[in-house]
This record gives sequence, C-alpha cells and structure tokens, in this order.
Amino acid sequence: MGKYKRITFYLIVLQMVLFFIVIAFFRVDNMTLGQGDVSSFDTGWTLSYPDGENVQIDTLPYHSECKAGDILVMERKVPRQYYGKTMFFLSADKELVIRMDGEEIYSFGKNDKKLFGHTPGSVFNFVDIPEDCKEGVLQIEMVSAYDNYAAYLSNIRIADRDVAILKVLKENMLNILCCVILTFSGILLMVLGLLQKMSGKKEQGMLYLGIVLVWASIYCAIETKILHIFYGNQTLYSLMVFLFLMYLPMLLILYYMQLGACENKLSYQLVLGLTFCNVVLQVLLQVLNVKDFMDMAFLSHILIAATIIVVLMNYIGAAKGEGKEIAWMEMAALLIMGGGSVIDLCRTYLIKVGDLGKFSRYSTTIYGLIMIFLHIRWMVHNATEEMEENKRYLEQEVSRKTEQVRDMLNQTINALSNTVDAKDCYTNGHSKRVAKYSKMLAEKMGIDSNEQDEIYFAGLLHDVGKIRIPDEIIKKEAKLTDEEFSYIKLHPVTGYHILKRISAFSMIATGAKYHHERYDGKGYPNGLSGDNIPLVARIIGVADAYDAMTSNRCYRDTLPQEIVRQEIVKGRGSQFDPVIADFMLEIIDEDKEYSLRQKDFYKKTILVVDDERVNRMVVAHIMKDNQMYDVVGCASGKEALEILEKRVVHLILLDLWMPEMDGFETLKLIREKYNIPVVLMTGDKDKETLQKAEEMGVDDYLTKPFLPLELNEIAHSILDN
Repeated sequence: MGKYKRITFYLIVLQMVLFFIVIAFFRVDNMTLGQGDVSSFDTGWTLSYPDGENVQIDTLPYHSECKAGDILVMERKVPRQYYGKTMFFLSADKELVIRMDGEEIYSFGKNDKKLFGHTPGSVFNFVDIPEDCKEGVLQIEMVSAYDNYAAYLSNIRIADRDVAILKVLKENMLNILCCVILTFSGILLMVLGLLQKMSGKKEQGMLYLGIVLVWASIYCAIETKILHIFYGNQTLYSLMVFLFLMYLPMLLILYYMQLGACENKLSYQLVLGLTFCNVVLQVLLQVLNVKDFMDMAFLSHILIAATIIVVLMNYIGAAKGEGKEIAWMEMAALLIMGGGSVIDLCRTYLIKVGDLGKFSRYSTTIYGLIMIFLHIRWMVHNATEEMEENKRYLEQEVSRKTEQVRDMLNQTINALSNTVDAKDCYTNGHSKRVAKYSKMLAEKMGIDSNEQDEIYFAGLLHDVGKIRIPDEIIKKEAKLTDEEFSYIKLHPVTGYHILKRISAFSMIATGAKYHHERYDGKGYPNGLSGDNIPLVARIIGVADAYDAMTSNRCYRDTLPQEIVRQEIVKGRGSQFDPVIADFMLEIIDEDKEYSLRQKDFYKKTILVVDDERVNRMVVAHIMKDNQMYDVVGCASGKEALEILEKRVVHLILLDLWMPEMDGFETLKLIREKYNIPVVLMTGDKDKETLQKAEEMGVDDYLTKPFLPLELNEIAHSILDN
C-alpha cells in the first residue's frame, strides 16, 4: 500500500511541474472572458439643484443633501471615443431619467405603479450611449422619495456592454460564493433538521437556522444584484430586504431557544414580543402609505442588535458549565456576524454610497459555516454516542444470552451428572466433587480460566457412560466378577460416544474417555501412557482418585487425610502424572481442616405436614427403605413451625387443606423465615389453586393419591440439587 501512495505523490508533483511550465514558458492568445478597457467616468460632472445652484463635482462617489422630491441633474459631455459604449453604475432608492442631447435614452422607476410604498429599489444600471450623438451632452435626472438619497452618487464607468456585465459579475464573485455557501448551508441544515425530526430526535433548532441562512443568501443576492440576471422586479427585492431585517430577530430567538441557550427565558420572550410588534407596525404603516419600510429600518436594526446582545448574555452562563467549548464557539460566531453588521451600519450612516453590505455578507457566511460545523459535529457526537450505546447494549445482550446459554449448559450438564450419580446413593455428588477438584488443579497449574470451565464440565460428565451399566452392578456390595468389571471398564468409551458430538467443548468427551488411563500405561480403555494421555484426562484421573478415597462407600467410610496423601504420593509417576500429583499434594497440605471430602452423606430430614395420620404413615412407609431420608410428621402448620425452630429440615411435604391454618398460610410463614423446598400435597386439582401455589414459590406439588415412585423421584430430585 505504501508503494502506491509514493507513486501517486510523484505523479501529482509531476503534474504540478507541467502546470508551472505551461504558465511560465508558453505564449498563447489570452482568451479570458470580459477582456477590454473599462474607463472611469467619475470626473467632469456638474450637479444642478432645483434652486438653480450648480456644483462642480471633483470625482465620484459623491454625497450631498437635498429634500425628498427634489429633482437633481448631473451633466457632462461624453468624449467621442465613448459613443456606442455602455455606462454602468449603482443607484439606490431613486428614480432616474437619462438623456443624451436632450433625448431620453434610459429610465428607471419613472413609470412604476405601486399600491403602496415609494422606493423603486436599488439597481445596477447599464446605459447604452448612442453611436450617433450630436453634441454628446449627457444628463442624469434623479429624484427620490427620501431626503438626501437623490444626492448620493456612486462611481460611474464606461466599457463595451459585454465587458461591463462580465466586470460586474467578476467583482461579485466573492459575493456569489457567499450566496452559494449560505444557500447550501441553509438547505443542508433544514434537511438534517427534518431527518432528526422524522427519526424522533431533537433537531436543535436546525430548521430555524436553515431558514435564517437561506433567507440571508437571498438577502445577499438582492444586495449584490445577482438576482437581476433572472428577474428584474426591484421593488419586490426591496420589500424582501426589509422583511428579512424584520423577521431576523424572531428567527434567531426561536433558533437559540430550541438550541437550549436559554438562561433567561423572559428576555427571549420580550424580544420575540417586540419583534412581532415591529413586523405588524411596519407592515401596517407601509400598506397604509403612512411610512415606508425605508424610514423604519432603524427599528429592525435596533432589534437585531438587541437580539444579539440578549443571546450573548444568555450564553455567558452556558459558557461556564458543561459543553463550554461549544458555547464559546457559538458566541464567537454570533459576535462575528454581529460585528460585520455593526461595521456595515456605520458605513451606511457615514459613507452612504457604494456597496454597504459586504461585511454583513462575509460575517454571516462565516457564522453559517461555524454553525453548520457545530451542528454536524453535534450530530456526529450524538451518532457516535448512540452507536456506543447500541454497542454496549449489544454487548450486554450477547453477554446475557451467552450467560443464559452457559447457565442452560451448566444446568443440563448438572442434570446429566445427577442422573449418573443417582444410580448409587454412595456416589451421590461424586461428579460435582470431581469437577470441583479438577478445576482447583487446573487453577493451580495456571491454566486459562475458559479452559478451567471446560475442565470443570468434563469433570461433571466424566462418568456419564455409567448410564448404560446395569443398576445391579453399580449397586453391588460384593466383589465384582470379571464379566461385571468388564462392564465397568466400558463406561469411558460409552461416555465418549455420548459426548463426542458436543464439538464446542471437545475436552468433555476426551476427559470421559481417558480418565481411567494410568501414567505408566496400565490403565484402560487404550493403555495410553505419559503425556500421550490428554491433559484433561490426567487432571480428572487425579481428582477422581482423590474423591474415591475421600468419599463414603458401602464397605468403608472416608479415609483419613494422611492415608489419602500417602496414596497420592504412592501413585505419583505410576497411576498419576507426577506434576499433577504434586499440585494435588499442595492442595491437600493447604486443606488444614480436611474440608475437601464428602460431607453430605447424612440423613436428610423430610417433614410431612398433614392433619390426617394415615397420610403421614403412608409417606413414612414409602421412604423407609431409603437410607438417605429421615421422615418426621406433624398434624398442623403451627406444629411444623415449632419443629423448624428446633431442627434442620431439608424438605417439607405440606398438605393444602388443614384446619386452623391451611397450607397457603403455613407456606407464607415458612417463606418469611426459611429457604426450604416445599412440595404441596393436595387432592384439589383446580387450576386457580395450582396457579396460586406456583406464584407462592412451591417447588412442586403431588396430587393425592400419589404413586410411591413419584414421591421418591420428587424427593430425590429436589434434595440432590
């Protein structure tokens, strides 16, 4: 990739060199549009007032004083070389009639018919000078409905018509660029605002700001006379300019209120109210021909200044809190726009002639660029935060689902291992203990935590193949025959074929198949030795042997810890991997209290709560052959609570309908104090009764009359788990 970047860079440099050579050393015809001489026509003018006073003007631009309705005439002689050329200049808010040798050759505003208002507007005048002039005396007659405007005279130039038009366009290129930027920014903000609104998100006033910028672009286009290329109704343009000035404070306030820069809401409401009154007042006075927009423009100027001041004051508080960097940038943008407007206002009242809106255009364009940058930045920031939030949510969901799958897998594996252990009461809990010891060994050995979990699952299911061994062999107390022992030796292979399809946890099947292999090669089923035996099987082999020695058997009790340790040492390097055996010895030495052994082989108490003695006797009779359970009976809920105060109970068989205190009341009191499994016994098969039992947290229920096998299965399943 780096090579292609270098090649691209060299090609660009070569291209730039070629450009330089063409510009510097080639000699070609200049085909630039608008070539031609543009001559200044600013001198030699005489200005005549209605009272007969004549003033010789040194040079244009020029401004003087006159009254509204005064007709002023500018006059000078046109040199012969300018015959057939075009004279062009800017005029503002006055009617014009231009005559050559007394004959009218051009007029502006003279023939306008208006229902209200007086201003003809501002326009760039292009006046064609006849080719067949006699004396060449040029007169410009001017009259305005406003004081002094007829005496505001701008620069006048002469050139060929096409050159004159292209000259004006060229001089307005920067203004055109400002218009394009403002139009694009405004439309983009409105589109983004609509998208935000449609997606149910905050649009942060983007619609209002978009309207402001689009309207500002139209205002700039009017002020720079660009729109004259397409449509020449200057009166309409003048009305649009004044309306823009009137509505600008309202739009800005609405924008900043939605933006959240609203420390003092009352100040915003005050400016909004004044702006509304200003619009109504000016439109009413204009339509009634009492006052022109021109005469009331200063009110709009004051309100625009007040709006900027109010917004800035509200921003001062925001600039001290969170997001102050953005607040300062927004303040800077507003100050730039306000500064440009102030400069142009000063120029309007002092210079009075020329392009008096250029600083407003430039500053508003900069304001628009800053604000669109901030809004796009805000949207990107929000989108990034939303993506991060979605990412966190997805990660949480994946984690939750993974945990659910893991829990489900754990429960399934535990259920399967319980099924195996249930075949013999003397091996009850064996798989869980082997899994626990295997994980302890893996942790001691520094094995990765994920692999530790897999080794734990492998320990839980290492004896799953015993499912296919007949119960009479599993539970046989006498010595097994060779044929019977051959059945026992098959369980690793059986377990492997049961588990091998769990591809996500390959260790589980491997551990089941090879956990009876010996380090010296004398194990089964394949006689593997040393490191050829998979690590998981070597770990489970040590844990399995340890639990066999530290568990109760039908023919013996748990072996003393010292003897267990001696057996591990004795089997080191022969039956067991010596490294793993050493880790097991460390675990034994750390277990000072000898807590790592089977401690749960004691009779578990089942409390039968039933007001009918025969039912209590039936339960006791069913459970009498099971050495694991001790059945205690009582006739009421009150007696049951007294028994629970005095002794440990592992399972409660609770009759539903009893006098004084029924099963539901008793269950409620039990649940307030004890976390003991409860099985409800009832002859009531009503749906509402069973639903209430489930809502109260009953672990299971037996429907009277029940089968002995059903009672045994429920008791064993609950107590074993």
